[in-house]
Amino acid sequence: MAKTVQGEKGSILEELRDPVHGLVYLSKHEKKAIDTAVMQRLRCIRQLAFTHLAYPGALHTRFDHSIGTCHLAGRMADQVLMRGQKRKAVRFAALFHDVGHAPFSHVGEAVMRRYSKATGSIHEKVSSTIIREDDQINRLLDGDNGPGVDAVASIVEQRNLGFVGTWIVSGPVDADKLDYLIRDSYFTGVKYGIYDLDKVINEMVKVKTKAEHRLAFREGGIYAIEQLVLAKFHMTTQVYCHKVRAKSDAIAFRGICLAIDDGVIKERLFCYEKVEPHLREFLALNDDSLSRLILDGENEYARRMFIFLRDRTLLPTVYAAGVDKERFPDDSQLMSVSGLQDDVIMRRDISKIERDFAEEMDLDPNMVILDIQSVKSPSFSPPEGQIAAEDILILTDDGNRKKFHTVSQIIKGSAGTNEQSKVKLLLYAPLKVKEDKKVQEKSNVVMDSILDGFK
Repeated sequence: MAKTVQGEKGSILEELRDPVHGLVYLSKHEKKAIDTAVMQRLRCIRQLAFTHLAYPGALHTRFDHSIGTCHLAGRMADQVLMRGQKRKAVRFAALFHDVGHAPFSHVGEAVMRRYSKATGSIHEKVSSTIIREDDQINRLLDGDNGPGVDAVASIVEQRNLGFVGTWIVSGPVDADKLDYLIRDSYFTGVKYGIYDLDKVINEMVKVKTKAEHRLAFREGGIYAIEQLVLAKFHMTTQVYCHKVRAKSDAIAFRGICLAIDDGVIKERLFCYEKVEPHLREFLALNDDSLSRLILDGENEYARRMFIFLRDRTLLPTVYAAGVDKERFPDDSQLMSVSGLQDDVIMRRDISKIERDFAEEMDLDPNMVILDIQSVKSPSFSPPEGQIAAEDILILTDDGNRKKFHTVSQIIKGSAGTNEQSKVKLLLYAPLKVKEDKKVQEKSNVVMDSILDGFK
């Protein structure tokens, strides 16, 4: 049984030991919340999907990340002097912010973007729906001294940008990022995600803009914020876009889509629907149950993809090229190939390239995967999921509010710098390119020919 301590106004807090933050404390309502079926499901969804194939320690889950996010949201709320029901709502929103994740985290998110009509961050939409519809959560939030379902869901939905608590849970520097950078760094065993967490939080202030209250940082926090932004960039390049992680994500995505298209998995499970039967079936899915469905299913190719992942016998990389002026000097062709980034979900052009390559190399197109990887420098326009430096406010010593990139000496703005995006085309296929140089040479010739005709 967890140790209990006395909090403010005589409240009883449960003590938990977290490997990243040390001792963290939950109220009795929060402790009941983590014992709900919705939260316990997150124990079976790994935070970084198949990253453990590259970094063996990366087996941590959305469950422990959610507890860490709740803990940091509480610290941030205390820093801006938030009290009472508003503070409770912020901590609950942080605790529940990931309950809508599909299996394999962001791989599942990509599958949902393909099969769902919803746009944006779908798992956040699913999370807010679960908060509003789940009976256990409803009883907790609307029960005695609870902050209320609507108060918590509206923070996750980012409906009230005038409330600083929304920025604590979802903002350029929020509790989510502050936790996962350190946590992912810890469990992968790298040091890239380390930054001065205490300094970042201690320099937080609440400021009033025209239409909203939001988080800002005193001028003394600039170096800590720079460290944070660089930590995100380095974690992206070294962990989140590691070649094994990228390849395993692409293989998992292909396997799940093949299983859905063949009816092994119900398509509606990966469609965003605000109806109870859908939520019940969706919440029954986790990493292990989805893997079993596919491995026990009748689609040979989906099964083979998940055997590759299970046995870590990943498809070889048979072609790799940067999407830049050096490789594509023709501007029209460069624009067309760059546009493949926007085709990842619909896959019309990507599928054609895969089919053409498969035909030339006498392969089954189901076994050919074209992957698009994009990483941008923190000095430039950040992609989705990066820290948007230009959205961070600094409160200077003379009382002025300035955008972070205008006062930082190393992090600059994004205007006119899209060319600094590093985009790679990677092709995976069952060819013995390492054993036979002629196969590698033919793969390069075939793929170059296909891309040269892509205008």
